[in-house]
Amino acid sequence: MKLNLEFDPLLLEQAVPLALNRMVQNRPLQQERARANPVRDPKRSDRSIRGAQSRWLAKLSLLDCARRAILEGGKSLSGVSRWLITGASSERLCGAEMTAAEGTRRVVIVRVLPATLADGALALSFFRCELLTIADILDPAFEYQPRLTASSLGPLETRRIQDRISVLWRCSVQGRLVREGKLPAEQRNQSLAQFRILLPSLEDRTQECFERIFAGPRPLHSVFVALATEPEVAFGLQRRSMLRRRRCPLCGFHTADFEPGVRDLPYLVCRAIYLDFPGWKAEMGLCRLCANLYRSLSSRPTHGVPCSASSA
Repeated sequence: MKLNLEFDPLLLEQAVPLALNRMVQNRPLQQERARANPVRDPKRSDRSIRGAQSRWLAKLSLLDCARRAILEGGKSLSGVSRWLITGASSERLCGAEMTAAEGTRRVVIVRVLPATLADGALALSFFRCELLTIADILDPAFEYQPRLTASSLGPLETRRIQDRISVLWRCSVQGRLVREGKLPAEQRNQSLAQFRILLPSLEDRTQECFERIFAGPRPLHSVFVALATEPEVAFGLQRRSMLRRRRCPLCGFHTADFEPGVRDLPYLVCRAIYLDFPGWKAEMGLCRLCANLYRSLSSRPTHGVPCSASSA
């Protein structure tokens, strides 16, 4: 299988020294670069440095993980005509996305941290997860819909739904890879922790619901969307949902997971809420996720009166 696989030179330049540091072998590369630097001709010097970089790149086999993950995908990834591997500046920006920038040809761009690429085992796990996600998208049976219906409750809820879809989908991907022996069994605990953070309203049913995604067959994309939009309802917890849920006055989400200590929130947290929602009062409450969001936005040392006094 011939691969049209390209790597960003800057990513490789950053990854090679990191890989060498892991192996405590960076001195030979530094020596080669030092020998190249005194060359008077700048172009010749650059070529010498790039040559040293390429030789160590081949020795370290940094490109093999991506190639291996693509080859493992086989026919499920045959619809991709070009692969671009480039660097990411933060973990949140890592991931794979598919475009059709070249007419009908599908192009996949994978963004990865240099430190991840420098760690062979970590890089292979990363590429396996990202490329199985691309395989899902390419599978007509998955019925992937690239765009969500615009939420009438605003961008905050839409972003939250997208984050939940991402976590649910990743749990399914990681579960399938664990069952195939392509990810370590310990991955389950990490996946459960992410699942618990993004879906706190499931409470005591969290692990049961998680197992349905992690250990079960791959759902349709529309099922991920439904689970992310109305978790309790989509997981079959309607009765509890009807009895306990109400709408958060900030994000507009229906939830049973409300912040228990609203009147004890620090003044700066309340002030940040008032600036965005002038009509909000402490007695109206807010969901736990919104409370944590405004805590993070107001993470400076807090002084002043609590919400109960400021809203009196």
